[in-house]
Amino acid sequence: MPEKQIRIFYARFQQLDKVADGTLARDDLAANTVIQKQDNPYTLAIFDLLKKEKKGGQDVATFQSFLSMIKMFRPETPMDAKIKAIFRILVQTVPGSKQAVLTTKHFEAMVKKVAPDASASEVQSQIKQLCADMKIKGDKPEVDQKAFAAYLKTQPQLIEALKDPLQMGATS
Repeated sequence: MPEKQIRIFYARFQQLDKVADGTLARDDLAANTVIQKQDNPYTLAIFDLLKKEKKGGQDVATFQSFLSMIKMFRPETPMDAKIKAIFRILVQTVPGSKQAVLTTKHFEAMVKKVAPDASASEVQSQIKQLCADMKIKGDKPEVDQKAFAAYLKTQPQLIEALKDPLQMGATS
């Protein structure tokens, strides 16, 4: 990763570090007004995937773990590794979820995160469409990582977005 990008990511890390102690805690992200204005509703789920250490009785992430997560989405990272990371993030959209599958609860959580003002019928319509797109049948859909990867690979716009979603700072 170019030094310029590392500096950009470090500046972002410092912006998120509310108490300026060189670490990120879950509370830093939950209370951060910059994040609330961002388009990524999965910030806390992503934080849960960061390697953490204990500091003052709470789990915190260092810049090194923050940078490692960012590197996961660099162009040279294999697509299967990116898809696996995204699947793990989505599984965590249902608090306490220990299963390695996406269920109706996960789909509801995903729709509500990206469309918080959607009505119950709109949420159900989106879930029904997603299940149809993924060729899932039945009242209780379950999607494992393999099926999720197979679906994503049929979505050229998503695959293109995953090639280098972290282009920020690459050209300026």
